[in-house]
Amino acid sequence: MITPTFTIEQEDDYLIITIRAPFAKIKETEIEYSEDLFVFASQPYFLRIHLPRHVIYNETGTAKYDADSGTFTVQVPKLNKGEHFPDLNMITQLLRPQETKVSAKRLVEEIGSDEEVIDEEDEYYLEQNPEEISTKLAEEQSNPCGYGFAWRRTEVLEKLKESIGNLLDGEPEFVPFIQRSSRLYEYDREHFEAGHYLADTFEPSEELTEIISSKFAADLSLNDKDLERLKDLPKRKLPKINANEQNAVLRSLIDIAFAWSYDQRINDWEESCESGWTISKLAPSLSYLMYWHNSKEAVIGSIRRSLCYPLYRNFDLSYRVLQDVKHIFSQGKTALVHVLCSVIGILYSSSEFRYLFNELLLVDLCIWLQSITEEKIKCLSDEIGSIEINKDSISLDLGLLETDAKLGNIVIEEVDSDDEAV
Repeated sequence: MITPTFTIEQEDDYLIITIRAPFAKIKETEIEYSEDLFVFASQPYFLRIHLPRHVIYNETGTAKYDADSGTFTVQVPKLNKGEHFPDLNMITQLLRPQETKVSAKRLVEEIGSDEEVIDEEDEYYLEQNPEEISTKLAEEQSNPCGYGFAWRRTEVLEKLKESIGNLLDGEPEFVPFIQRSSRLYEYDREHFEAGHYLADTFEPSEELTEIISSKFAADLSLNDKDLERLKDLPKRKLPKINANEQNAVLRSLIDIAFAWSYDQRINDWEESCESGWTISKLAPSLSYLMYWHNSKEAVIGSIRRSLCYPLYRNFDLSYRVLQDVKHIFSQGKTALVHVLCSVIGILYSSSEFRYLFNELLLVDLCIWLQSITEEKIKCLSDEIGSIEINKDSISLDLGLLETDAKLGNIVIEEVDSDDEAV
């Protein structure tokens, strides 16, 4: 867990605690205080403050969150109104428990046990080191190893690494973004399972067949949830980006729309509890921090991942999803804003720190997209519409695999969906 930076000011009757936690999961935030202890918990942050005097939890206490600055402001009532709290700027001291509070080591140890046991109270009082994680987007050109909106962010993922686990595939944050396409191909090829692909190709389930044949049924208009989401987006100013960067940012919409469309199609045009995993995994702009050099590269990368990771790995399904994507882009900016709002909502409610993709890329992308002209969207739509893909385009030797399977050189084994890792 990360200890956020904070400040404490005081009035006659209250402490005003300001906590900077821009990547906090707001819906799961917990704030507690009593006597001389204040605790703030919101993944990936944890803060425990040892106050020099006592406070009290009552109805006059308040907590507010400012999305623009990523800060929580908590008004904490003093137990004794008018009492002065000394040394509130002594941050290190505030983070250290009083010696009388630290639990004593066990005086009796179990003989023969080689395992070190950590008492819950000991774990609660582990050392805290405040750490600031910058959310500011660089004004200058994209960083060679940057990520997020216009590849302007750095160091965020590195500092969160111990908390977020396997949020990304590999370690793309350490790869120059112009090289990520080739690294992504190597990663996907390594994880491609020929047996699974062949099973879904030659022995598709009835459900899969119905999924492929179903008509596009997603409503692409802005609904009430979208309007509420757009209203609540932060009003921050984004950095100016040049024409090449604009085109690259726009291409990020291709794989995000593909991942969303795939998830919608396999779930009968609704969200599911696995939607967060599916979208994050299938969209390289999220799971591999991708920079696409051209639209065809984005299309190929999207289809390739759809044949490597999800439950259904069938080229006809992937090709059908590509047609869905072409349709979405043909409907213009409003349809794409709806897709982004939907994805943002899904990831905020998802687990495994996937909401961080919103803070790194999707929120800024949604803000920026609304300022783009319909002409730019139409140009990209026309470009995507002209792209033709076949199995050889994916560079996974699909044709050779299918030929070997038909000749009996490869035994197709039934895939157990219960074994899928989602």
